[in-house]
Amino acid sequence: MIKPRPLPHNLDAERACLGAVLLRQEVLSDVIAEAPARDFYVPAHQDVLRSMQRLAAAGKPIDLLMLEMDLDAHDRLARVGGVAALADLAGAVPTAQSALYYARAVRETAQMRAAIHAAADLTAEAYAGEQGAEQVLQAGIDALQGAFRGSSQVRTIAEVVGGLRDQIEQRTAAAWGEAEGDDDPPPLGIPSGIEQLDEQLTFGGIPV
Repeated sequence: MIKPRPLPHNLDAERACLGAVLLRQEVLSDVIAEAPARDFYVPAHQDVLRSMQRLAAAGKPIDLLMLEMDLDAHDRLARVGGVAALADLAGAVPTAQSALYYARAVRETAQMRAAIHAAADLTAEAYAGEQGAEQVLQAGIDALQGAFRGSSQVRTIAEVVGGLRDQIEQRTAAAWGEAEGDDDPPPLGIPSGIEQLDEQLTFGGIPV
């Protein structure tokens, strides 16, 4: 029996991000701007980062004692592994100078997970056969682009296809309206978002 492969993640980078904030809380804003809590693979790490954000928003210091109190107040202390786990995070890095580098590593693995989910969703939509090939392919392009713009922007294939259908109808109506009286109406298409590819396709995009 083949074991399922684990999704991409970087536990060392996640721990290093949190450890860097404990060493120097000023780097918190850089960390969350690059990799918000949802990008962390380990739920306990998400909990710790959200706790840090709550402390910062309240103007409180981000240290082991304050984290312990906040996590306990939100019933998350046991889930993160208790005080011992927090202490381990504090020693995860010797300096906070590389916090942004670690955050980018966290974001990249989150983007890869989002791409995997988008591809799986695209496969299921293609097997279902409920949409045309062009619609499914364009939806896949949009979903994969969303994964690499930022994991928070990823939508399901079904959501993308729904919006794409409206876009196709609007473009069709507009193009035929502008072409009234012409013998050769312009070809239609939906932009792929990849300029070089669009230039090779009709109407600046994937033909419909």
